[in-house]
Amino acid sequence: MKYLNRDTASVAVEAVFEGMSSRSRFLRFHSPMPRLSASARKHLTDIDGDRHIAVAAYCGEAAVGIGRLIGIGGGAAEISAAVVDSFHRLGVGRELVRRLADDACRMRYAEIHASVLPENTPMIRLIQSELPGVRASRGADGTNFTWATTRGLLLKRTWDEAADKSCCGEMCA
Repeated sequence: MKYLNRDTASVAVEAVFEGMSSRSRFLRFHSPMPRLSASARKHLTDIDGDRHIAVAAYCGEAAVGIGRLIGIGGGAAEISAAVVDSFHRLGVGRELVRRLADDACRMRYAEIHASVLPENTPMIRLIQSELPGVRASRGADGTNFTWATTRGLLLKRTWDEAADKSCCGEMCA
């Protein structure tokens, strides 16, 4: 996994977006998105390393997933993740969510928020399994999750440097 910046984000964002089906794009962006608009592209690549961070999972040189954390004020941050279809159910999303949770703790955010469409049951299950004690509520746009990062400080994960370098090891083969 590698952190992205304004210089590296564009290529990774394009690769992940192109690797997603229309259904996956709908589940991630909560609306049909046949192509990235200029404003969406700007938002996704405007990474400042402070309020907005992004991390990409790679298979070789190809980005296969991106997770982002954006500060939304009041000591809270919002997280999101996208994974190319051919890497679904291989642990890429799980590792992205873990990294974002660790980053939120490191950056001293008190809470993480995520909004997930009700039909995106794999992401709902992933959030519930990786963020112990997460609270869920129904919102106009789906299920809204809130997780107090103080729980994460007690459950901090140790990252395997070898996994960071290869992005999921044999999954890339």
